[in-house]
Amino acid sequence: MFQKRKSIVYIIALSILSILSVSSLGVISTQAQSTRSRSRVRRTSAAAQARRLKDERGIQAEKQVVMRAPWDNGNIYDSVQELDEAGVNETIRQMSRDVVDKKLVYINLEKQQFTALEDGQVVRQSSNVTTGKNNFETIQGEFQIWNKDYKKILRSPSPRYGNYALAVDYWMPFHKGFGLHDAPWRSVFGNQNYKFSGSHGCVNMQYPDAEWLFQWSNIGTTIFVSK
Repeated sequence: MFQKRKSIVYIIALSILSILSVSSLGVISTQAQSTRSRSRVRRTSAAAQARRLKDERGIQAEKQVVMRAPWDNGNIYDSVQELDEAGVNETIRQMSRDVVDKKLVYINLEKQQFTALEDGQVVRQSSNVTTGKNNFETIQGEFQIWNKDYKKILRSPSPRYGNYALAVDYWMPFHKGFGLHDAPWRSVFGNQNYKFSGSHGCVNMQYPDAEWLFQWSNIGTTIFVSK
């Protein structure tokens, strides 16, 4: 009889232990699920924050690029300094320091002026160039000399430009048919009549300036044209 009661107590104890174990496992499982859920929330929150920071940085970077650019299609931003005594400013001087060969040719359309800079310093300047007349304006912007020809015949590209074939000694194209060259047929350079009697878009130069520029410049030298 005593053994039978002992067995019953033992069975009851095992049942209680089993119930307690299942309950404990349930609590642990619930805690683990809660932990995993909080972890997922943290990961989601962190990912969202990372995307937000990336977007914000991207916007800031884009703004910085725009702010750093000192020119846009040839138009100097208002924040750029006024021209100095040499007819250039620090932005233009810095442009010549930044390019590969440190050389830059600045064409000022308003002044009909040609300025050559090397590593920020003016090395030659002339207020005697003639650019494109009305309806044939010289293109504005930053370009590079892409070829150099000695003894070149310049021919009309279309009937709109008339029918001509003009011989030049020094031809330095910088954008499609736009180029710098001597103009032996022209007797007057550098005055404001260019708006009515100017070129078809090229920069006409006096012979000594064109000869000097041809020898000084490289293929790839920067040409900057602006008002």
